[in-house]
Amino acid sequence: MSAVADSEWEGLLFCGKRCFNNNKKVIEAALNKNKGRVPWQTDGRTPEINSMAVIIDWFTKEGNYNRWRGVTNRTVQQNWALRVKSANSSKTRASL
Repeated sequence: MSAVADSEWEGLLFCGKRCFNNNKKVIEAALNKNKGRVPWQTDGRTPEINSMAVIIDWFTKEGNYNRWRGVTNRTVQQNWALRVKSANSSKTRASL
């Protein structure tokens, strides 16, 4: 006589809830690890909406590309000159 019928027996036997939960985490981590990287063109729920489409839409709106590049009304040389001037003025204030 047995307490558990052969048809009711499923899976591994665990010593307790902690062992069961630990094994569950290990199995889920292994399943997620096998997924690997997903290309930007296929990461959305639908083929039309994915990361690449969102980025292209954002870049094609007026001013976003320049905003991404950090371009403003000043040129790179002017920005550099302002940074140097600011650094020099903060040094002279500290020496006073």
